[in-house]
Amino acid sequence: MGVLDDLDLSKVTDPEAQRILGLLLNVIATQEAEIATLRAENQRLRDENNRLNRYAWTFLVAYGLPAAILTALGRLPQGVDLDADTFGALLPGGAWATRREEHVPRRGVQQRQHILGAAASGAYRVQPDVPVGAILVCDDAPHCKGVTAALALCWVHAGRHCKKLTPLFAHHRALVEAFLDDFWAYYHDLQAYRAAPTALERPRLDAAFDTLFARRTGYWHLDERSAKTAAKKAALLCVLAHPDVPLHNNPAALGARQRVRKRDVSFGPRSHAGLTAWDICGTITQTAAKLGVTVAHFLHDRLSGAYQMPSLAALIAQRAAEAHTGSTAALAAASSVHVSVYGR
Repeated sequence: MGVLDDLDLSKVTDPEAQRILGLLLNVIATQEAEIATLRAENQRLRDENNRLNRYAWTFLVAYGLPAAILTALGRLPQGVDLDADTFGALLPGGAWATRREEHVPRRGVQQRQHILGAAASGAYRVQPDVPVGAILVCDDAPHCKGVTAALALCWVHAGRHCKKLTPLFAHHRALVEAFLDDFWAYYHDLQAYRAAPTALERPRLDAAFDTLFARRTGYWHLDERSAKTAAKKAALLCVLAHPDVPLHNNPAALGARQRVRKRDVSFGPRSHAGLTAWDICGTITQTAAKLGVTVAHFLHDRLSGAYQMPSLAALIAQRAAEAHTGSTAALAAASSVHVSVYGR
């Protein structure tokens, strides 16, 4: 630690300064130990973060990679962990060389990133150390598919596709406006169901979804968009089985937007260390804000060594357990209503 290595607190005559310096040294030592642990963990994950399995293939197919590349990947070792260097060395062969010979380096680099991301996700889904999320609320981007056991699509993103339609004629514009009115009315019904789920409302909402998106208006672009939305029914109606799941991912998107604004204003970080600091700081501040924790109080608690406040991870687990308990109780009550009504 440079000059701090030779610091002798016994030579500090001011008791208060000696106390503060001692506290500072303890905080630095604690942080250094945590950093060393994190570095070792990151290296371990790096050594085991590539695996081609059924989860990885979900991503590879979703990305729409050419058949030649998929065939070449099928010849690689399947279902085994490969470290980054070993797996990376396998990629340039076969179909990958063909892409390079076609002189499409930019497209080739993007495809390589898709493959690395898919293999990393495949390893994540089967590793035993970190619990795999049950449900992910997101848009319909390919890189989101397969990350968790189930997917819940964002209704705001689904509605945005219809809102982006630009009909030329007044008749088509009226059709879009009428459809969007019904779309958001249905969305509000789902919100009401989340607040008070009942067994009677669940089949009604399921049938209402089919009625809404089976509608054919005669405006081709709107009908095409409606059909595409209908094909994603299971992911859009995940809330019927899991009322604790939100209908959109706006809070997460807004949290990421703060990080993007920081990047734009500052023209990006100047070093990898700066990038890491940005990510850590942004994660702490945004997570604390969502949990209702004052960031200044939390940082003071950690840096002072008091550790009187629970960790953010513990608060997340607590809120998740509370939400799960609430939704389970609501569904149990709804099931009892279902039995009493139909058992007469």
